[in-house]
Amino acid sequence: MAQLNWNADPNNVAGEYEVIPAGEYLAQIVASEMVENSAKTGHFLKLEMTILEGEQAGRKVFDRLNLDNPNAQAREIAERTLNAICVACGKLSVGDSNELHDIPMLIKVKVSPGRTVNGKDYGPSNEIGAYKPRAAAGGGFGGTPSPAPAPSAGWGGASPPAASGASTPPWKRNAA
Repeated sequence: MAQLNWNADPNNVAGEYEVIPAGEYLAQIVASEMVENSAKTGHFLKLEMTILEGEQAGRKVFDRLNLDNPNAQAREIAERTLNAICVACGKLSVGDSNELHDIPMLIKVKVSPGRTVNGKDYGPSNEIGAYKPRAAAGGGFGGTPSPAPAPSAGWGGASPPAASGASTPPWKRNAA
């Protein structure tokens, strides 16, 4: 329970959620955490990203990677996606998801149609279809020109950083 001491303003309520139009965006991960799945059979890496440029700047988009899941196909998809994120961030060895934060990369946003699940209607939603480095060779996705590269806080031609030595997966570190 949290004490709020709040007076609601009926003239200042949030509007209906609007999906981000499908397209290519420069974005960065701003938050991440391992979360237990609802079936309590595994964990997923929850990623929150912020779009950095254009008309959608400041908007949030999310991804969930089933890295600890009894379904082998779900794990494989999550591992391929995490690999793409690491490459897009220029991090070939990552000990903690925080190492992927605040690094601009290109994301390809898709719009999934609305659906009905167990009698409940859900409107259209966004999903991320691909991740690429900010200065992807040959342009962004599908030959679309990518934004001009800016100076990077990356390796600058140096070797990738060494592994952090953290051998325990993130979802097993905070077991409480």
